Amino acid sequence: MSVTQRWQHRFASRGDLNAIRVSQNAQRRHYAWHRFVYTAIVPILLLAIASGLAMYKPAQLDWLVGLFGNWQTLRTVHFITVPIVLFFTLIHSLLALKVGRFRLIKSMFL
Repeated sequence: MSVTQRWQHRFASRGDLNAIRVSQNAQRRHYAWHRFVYTAIVPILLLAIASGLAMYKPAQLDWLVGLFGNWQTLRTVHFITVPIVLFFTLIHSLLALKVGRFRLIKSMFL
């Protein structure tokens, strides 16, 4: 299995949207919601990193600050996205502990 095939089913697709709307299979809907959440966190994380870098080095990364429009928009984006990422990480970690206990957490890092 190639890397492309492995990642092909990691992100949300049109089939997941259909599953959420019409599927009678609760497990299929559950997995579809998971893919939507994991797909949504990627751009949110990228926004958090980009806005944080722009706030940290505004003189060196003035082009990045300019992408956000003005300083207040930059701050607003950063202070909205960072708590979302932290909340996602916390909930993700708690669910991993619930499902696999410390064995699952240990396997993520080893």
